[in-house]
Amino acid sequence: MVRVPALMIFFVVLLLILTVPLAKADTQSSDFAAHVTSDGIHVSVSLEIVQNLTDIQANMTLPSFQGILVGANASELETSLEAAIRSKVSSASLNQVEFQEAVSPLSNSNTQYLNLTLSYNMLERNRLPRNRRRSRLTMEP
Repeated sequence: MVRVPALMIFFVVLLLILTVPLAKADTQSSDFAAHVTSDGIHVSVSLEIVQNLTDIQANMTLPSFQGILVGANASELETSLEAAIRSKVSSASLNQVEFQEAVSPLSNSNTQYLNLTLSYNMLERNRLPRNRRRSRLTMEP
């Protein structure tokens, strides 16, 4: 195995940073909301980015796109997200995971909008939603 001195790697990275043009991007708005309900917490995260990739290359743009992952299509996202949350809160369980993405066409000012939204409900695993809870009735003689 060839060992490269750390100083050499630093200079190569610095040279790349100084010579490669950077794309311009600006966050228009972002939003994080967590609403506590009787059954758990509804979480929503939104990010709206204005970007100009044409500063790197004249014809570099993202394709116009609008898509949503929900239900069975979001199962891998739900599994990964739930595992990440469970590493911090072991009793957490997720449902109604939804991810939306929209990319606008290139505008006359060479900018595009990239909008991302992730939302889900977080519940305790050992706690059923209110409409599915069972009541324990005890009778004394």
